[in-house]
Amino acid sequence: MGRGSVQERHVDFSLGLAIARRYYDAAADFLPTDPQELEISFAAVSDRIAFAASNLIFSTELYIRNAAIDRKNAPSHHNVWSHYRRIAPDNRSLLQERFNDRIGRRTHPVSLSVVVSHSKKLRDEQVKELASTDPSRSKGEFLNLERILKDTGESYSVWRYLYQSIAAQKDHKIVRLHYVHLFCLCECLDEILAKTYGHATKDFVLSHHPIKRA
Repeated sequence: MGRGSVQERHVDFSLGLAIARRYYDAAADFLPTDPQELEISFAAVSDRIAFAASNLIFSTELYIRNAAIDRKNAPSHHNVWSHYRRIAPDNRSLLQERFNDRIGRRTHPVSLSVVVSHSKKLRDEQVKELASTDPSRSKGEFLNLERILKDTGESYSVWRYLYQSIAAQKDHKIVRLHYVHLFCLCECLDEILAKTYGHATKDFVLSHHPIKRA
């Protein structure tokens, strides 16, 4: 079956939610969900960061898959933006509102630029210099949920195989982890989905039908 293909399956959504929480917890053990001060915005890669990033992004994907319409026919890829677009538009609007409120209460919504290099010992100033040359940084801050999810894209696969991610003709690469933003998104979806699986909610509708607002 080809990449991105769909296949109908039986789905246990409560189990999917429970698994998403486990991946979230694994990531939270290695990265603070709400750093009190801007301690890191650049870093050299480490196994801890790679492990946390892989778990957090996959948790995000699982939460989004559980909220998407036509969930039994979800594509097999890991592009979080593509899965997010499958959530009903009115539901996305509601989720954006809740995300904006939650991220607005964070002291420092950090996006972490991580440098992966063949050099085993990069000095801090080298890491910062390399990360600051990332051309996408000139487009502004990552504050919009759409931009964050587009930038995250299929990076789950990159983080999972980070040890072999540098092309032969390159000496380093830069990957980003919008970890505070993704923690907030997971928390918003967890609240909504937990409520939905417990009983019907008027706010978030897991179906093809749009939300009827008062």
